[in-house]
Amino acid sequence: MLKPCEQWNERLSAWLDGEGNVTECAAVEAHLAACPACRAAAEMLRCDAQDAKAALTAHAASDTFSACVMAQVAVTKMDEAKPATPAQQPSPNSSPNWFGVLLQWGLGLAVFAVIASILFPVFAKTREKSRPTQCMNNLRQIDIGLLTYTQEHNDTLPSSSKWEEATGLLTDSKVFICPTYGINKGNGYGYNVRFSEKSINAPSIPLISNILVVADCKSSDNLIHSVDDIDFRHSGKAIAAFADGHVALINPAAAAIYLEGKDPADISTPGIAGEPVSARLETKPAPMPTIAPPTHNYGLVEKLMIAYTASLALQSVDVQGAMERAERLFRQYDGFVLNSEYHREDDNHAAATVSGRVPSEKLGQLLVDLDGLGRLQSRTVNGEDLTATNIAQVEKLGDLADTQQNLSAIENRAKPTEALKAESSRAGASTEATGTRVDQYKLKSKVVLAEVTVQFSSLPKPQPKTDPWKGSVSKSFSELKAFGTWLFTRILIPLGIWLPVWGPLTVIGIVLRRRYRRRGV
Repeated sequence: MLKPCEQWNERLSAWLDGEGNVTECAAVEAHLAACPACRAAAEMLRCDAQDAKAALTAHAASDTFSACVMAQVAVTKMDEAKPATPAQQPSPNSSPNWFGVLLQWGLGLAVFAVIASILFPVFAKTREKSRPTQCMNNLRQIDIGLLTYTQEHNDTLPSSSKWEEATGLLTDSKVFICPTYGINKGNGYGYNVRFSEKSINAPSIPLISNILVVADCKSSDNLIHSVDDIDFRHSGKAIAAFADGHVALINPAAAAIYLEGKDPADISTPGIAGEPVSARLETKPAPMPTIAPPTHNYGLVEKLMIAYTASLALQSVDVQGAMERAERLFRQYDGFVLNSEYHREDDNHAAATVSGRVPSEKLGQLLVDLDGLGRLQSRTVNGEDLTATNIAQVEKLGDLADTQQNLSAIENRAKPTEALKAESSRAGASTEATGTRVDQYKLKSKVVLAEVTVQFSSLPKPQPKTDPWKGSVSKSFSELKAFGTWLFTRILIPLGIWLPVWGPLTVIGIVLRRRYRRRGV
């Protein structure tokens, strides 16, 4: 089969379909006259076209079949053909669009800048809120170290030159760094020099909770001489640690008072007549008593009878001093002490118990003041409603009084034998009435006077912090030492003994064996 020329395929097809201009048709006819292969191929294509046309006209059913096919095509949903777009490949001579690339990068950086400007202040505020908490933890640990030193030195605070040495139990240097102050500005904490080498149990100091020991400081020598040395870096306030172990935020007005160890409630400023300083402080207000006898009977009886029993457990640096102040508080609130015990096992452990009674209406304020004598561990207040018992006793006394009157009337007009029985019954009623009155007195005393028991114990000493890296390094060195001992005793020494003796014999045996094998071969 002859094949047409490749360069004339398209022209030949166009000529057979009647396409092309006059010049192209003349060129194809001239080529067909000269090329038999192209002429045979053109003749074959022409014959195929005639056969197809004859086959279509020969069958009568072809029109019906075509109509049916066209009808099916009309109802069938077909996807629109998308024009094929050839892939645009950059020409080797085309240069990249640097302006578009820079524009995209600029837009991306602008979006990131906007997001950062929104999120960074939020993160900064969150970080700043967490810094006072860390600063409080640091001051609390420093305060415990100083109070431990005070307890070991007859309740005397350290001197201004040795206050940092007094916290020698604290091995972590980060404790002395305020997160807000920064690492490059020193530790940021200062010692109150006004109580240097002074006892915390001085008569002029009503409560040790008013003695400021350590606070945020901005002086270079880490000492607080006046309010100007205190750094109010936490939103206009400073964090201070006190002699009873608690830590609090204070403002400048409160700092000036606590530096002297005075109670804000007892101080008035001349500029404001009659207004105590405590009314103008921004610190946490003094707790109000929550325990008080009922003032309403709720429609039950004339007056409710409630008996209170309270117990507290406190930790203090000075257990004996706290016990004596608790005794004074009982007397201050018109009460009395029933029992007071003190035990000291050694220099680090002491315990005391004070129990007494105070008027029920003053119980709440007494509990508030007792809370300030140390670190509160637990507090329990139990109330017992004795109203029903009191009503029963009153009714019983009334019935016994009526019985006595009736028996006296019977005794006056009865016969001697019946009078003797009436007198005996009246004596029994009188004895029962006396016992009921005693019970009623006990009940009323429980209602009027509340029972309070306070237990004091020593503050635990802070445990020195251990460095986990130091322990792991020492453990690694010990394991390495054990491995070296095993290697030296089990391998090196036997090897050193074996080589001088058995080494040459082994070499000679290997050489002789090789020679024997060669001879055998």
